[in-house]
Amino acid sequence: MQTSSETHTGTSARNGMLGRSIINVTLRGIPPLLRYALSMAVSEFHGSQHVIVHEDDSTDHPYDTTGAGGTESAPHIVVILAVGHSESTSRELKQALRRHPQSQPLMLALKRDDDDAARLIRSGARGYVAISEPPRAFMTAITAIASGTLFVPLSLQESFAVRYLCPGNDQPESQLTSRELSVLRLLAEGLCNKEVAARLFISVKTVDTHRMNLMRKLGLRTNVDIVRFAIRRELIEL
Repeated sequence: MQTSSETHTGTSARNGMLGRSIINVTLRGIPPLLRYALSMAVSEFHGSQHVIVHEDDSTDHPYDTTGAGGTESAPHIVVILAVGHSESTSRELKQALRRHPQSQPLMLALKRDDDDAARLIRSGARGYVAISEPPRAFMTAITAIASGTLFVPLSLQESFAVRYLCPGNDQPESQLTSRELSVLRLLAEGLCNKEVAARLFISVKTVDTHRMNLMRKLGLRTNVDIVRFAIRRELIEL
């Protein structure tokens, strides 16, 4: 099934494409509701490009766009669902790059994750957009990537600047005290506050204070966040 930014049919649709560059977009494994929302964003787009959407649910799809009416030479963007730090997301990205090297992967995240965004872009993604972004962000990403530009939303650019360009932010755990780092490691290994207190010979109340301080400094909210952070930063052995 295909949709496009032109809602006219027949001669008027063909006339609408004259003088407009074409962008092929494949929605790779996107759930129906999200797929509909993205198609609506495309249909409401009135830019200088004609966007043709190819809906693909098959895991064996070779990203072939030769059936798009002679548009095989146009930019081809593959939209891939990013689900946290899942192996399936990384596998899907690698598969897209391997099977169709000319495609430009755009990651569509169910939930914004700055570390995951950086990881996916380093792995070859050409853009990253969370579904919490306004609809226009999706089309901005599509047109930017089609023109050869790497795309991340402004909010994410600001976060990247703080995280990776400011001195000391290349290692966020460096802002922790040695005791807070010890507490983080033990919590990430699965110990409860009482067990951490016994291991470090401190009170449970002190452990809780260290826990609150380290979570505030690192922007973490739950124990699951602590575990994920420790794994990403290789602070514990699996």
